[in-house]
Amino acid sequence: MRTRTRHRKKGMTALQAAILTGVSIAVALIVGYWIWTVVVGSIRTERLALTIPSAEYTTSLPQLGTSGWVISLRMANNGPSDSTIVDIRINGKSITTLPSDTVYVNVTVGTGTSTILYEWYSGESNPKSSGKTVNGIPIRAGEEATVAIELQETPYRSGQTIEIAFVTAANQVYTSSIALP
Repeated sequence: MRTRTRHRKKGMTALQAAILTGVSIAVALIVGYWIWTVVVGSIRTERLALTIPSAEYTTSLPQLGTSGWVISLRMANNGPSDSTIVDIRINGKSITTLPSDTVYVNVTVGTGTSTILYEWYSGESNPKSSGKTVNGIPIRAGEEATVAIELQETPYRSGQTIEIAFVTAANQVYTSSIALP
């Protein structure tokens, strides 16, 4: 006669199941975070930071040769990627479409002895640097720029709010506004 031996098969206890579930969730979170850092780390972004602009009225604008306002502000590229300004908008209108000699923008990129000056007159399609037309104003990661904008008295007026927008090649828009004194 054959004897049957019974092996006792035992399932997991509730405590073992809870521990296994917790470890599985922890591993899933760690793997998910790792994948997220790999994907997001490979995407480089620009991030321009603008200071609050200041405006001053003058009877003789240096470049436009008429009375109007000089608006000054600083910007810094705090992102990990280089940025190129391809358009400047005043109250929603591109500098390229504004009437000639009503707006002048001077952007000085860099600090100390390594600075590059870019000039952009209203009505012109691109800025100039050292007298040569360039395709945008590059601002490298970590670099700063000083911006001076001259606005002719007509069509602008005292008390009017001016919105300044910088459009980059990545189609990002960075804005700041000021009321003319």
